[in-house]
Order: sequence, then C-alpha cells, then structure tokens
Amino acid sequence: MKMMPDDSLVAISVPKYDKRVFMEALHNCIAHQDYTKNSRIIVTEYKDRITFENAGSFFYGKPQEYILGTKTPADYRNPCLARAMSELGMIDTMRYGIYQMNKNQAETYHLLLDYDLSDSSKTIMTLYAFEPNYEYTKKIVNNKNLSFDEIIKLDAEQKENLSKTTVGNSKAGV
Repeated sequence: MKMMPDDSLVAISVPKYDKRVFMEALHNCIAHQDYTKNSRIIVTEYKDRITFENAGSFFYGKPQEYILGTKTPADYRNPCLARAMSELGMIDTMRYGIYQMNKNQAETYHLLLDYDLSDSSKTIMTLYAFEPNYEYTKKIVNNKNLSFDEIIKLDAEQKENLSKTTVGNSKAGV
C-alpha cells in the first residue's frame, strides 16, 4: 500500500502486514499454546486485521507490560518447545517479542497489537493491516520524532475512533 507524506514528493510503500510481526505472533501462539486443552491455533484474516487465537491465558503478567518492554517472562509454558524454536531462530531469544513486535508496528506505521483476554481459556491477539487513511498513520508518517509513549497514546485514540465507526467484520478467508 502507498501513502504520500506531507513533506515529500515521493510516496512510501508499506506492506499490508509486517511479515516479521506476523511470524513472531504465529510462533508465540505455538510456543505459548496450552496443549493440555487439545485446541487448535486459529488464525483468521478479516478485511482490516488478522487475529491469532491460542488456548490458554496470557502466561505471565499483562500484555501492556510486554508492549512497554517492562516485563520479561520467567519461563515459557512449553520450555522444551520454546528452546527448540529458539535454536531454529523461530522465536525471539531475548524474551522481548511483544515489545519488538509493537516497535516494528510503529516503525511501519501500523496500529499496535491488541490482546483480548476476556475468556481465561484463550488468548486472542489482533494484528492490524496498514491503513493510510487513519489519522494515527498520518501523524506518525508526518512526525518522525514521536516517542514510543506518544505513539501508544495516538494508537489508543485511533482505536477509540475506530470503535465508534465499527471496524469491518468480513472475513477474507484464511
């Protein structure tokens, strides 16, 4: 997708989704799945987002702590599997995957990740598609000196505006 910054004569191209974030989210689902529940990992693509659903509650702490980079998990739910995935380069070895995913989202002008923990038997993460018409995107593209805290505030404002206008629910078929 392309967007024209206010201070440029050249459009910027941004992928609909950041591949690194997509893969890290999928690998997190695999590494943190509660396999005692005999459930599937469900990845669903909608017009404007992808959701990743896996069995089990958020393992340690709250998503916001990881988004800010203030929390490091003491362990993985599946340490043997996580170790193997780490050795294969599939998952983050510094245990800051969520923090780095959100930093990548901000650097590529995407909305930050959301977590739905309303059902304690599962975790649902939402990865938003790039949308050049969001006010959030325009502000980030046109102001390169924003701190991560300022980006988090802009993200919350944009999502509040989106909830008022109802985000599209049509599945794209994954």
